[in-house]
Amino acid sequence: MVGSLKMLWQPDRMTGRGGTGTPRSSAEAEKDMRYPSKHGWRPHDTAWVTWVALLPILLLVVSVPAALIEDNRGTMIGDVLVTWNLFGIFGLVVTVPVTMVALFGAAALKQQFRFGRWLASLGSAAAVIVFAALAYGIVAETVSPDEWRDPNSWAPVLSPSAAVLVLVPYFAITVANTYVIGRLWKRPA
Repeated sequence: MVGSLKMLWQPDRMTGRGGTGTPRSSAEAEKDMRYPSKHGWRPHDTAWVTWVALLPILLLVVSVPAALIEDNRGTMIGDVLVTWNLFGIFGLVVTVPVTMVALFGAAALKQQFRFGRWLASLGSAAAVIVFAALAYGIVAETVSPDEWRDPNSWAPVLSPSAAVLVLVPYFAITVANTYVIGRLWKRPA
């Protein structure tokens, strides 16, 4: 409370933007502290980067219990869940470092917006590339002739409709990461 009162009495918080010396209300000063200016960091940027970076791990956390409940009864939903689990578990080698880079960027946004923006954008761009390549692989596997498929593959053979269901969350993750990159770079630092 005392710290916030001290900030209200600082000269740059007390005067209008033009420096005319006209006092501003405490509500205006408090709003400026929460949402600095159109330049740089905003609190929602950190939240967006964090949640979008965690989406692949969240998909895995949700799909593992769902696959256990479904118990792969040979249904299309079982095939989709098994595919998400396989890509999620074996993909942790890639998604964890990408997620960590984005999370470090989210943590740095408030103190060093430019550096945080670069890190968060690097993590999001890497996620876009990874999930676009994954989507390409799923589509290529679905449309390839049966003779080209690996008979020892752990992944189930997906029908076109199951492949579309598998692709939906990866497409959403790709779009969300693209949105985060655009959101971070639309404002000058």
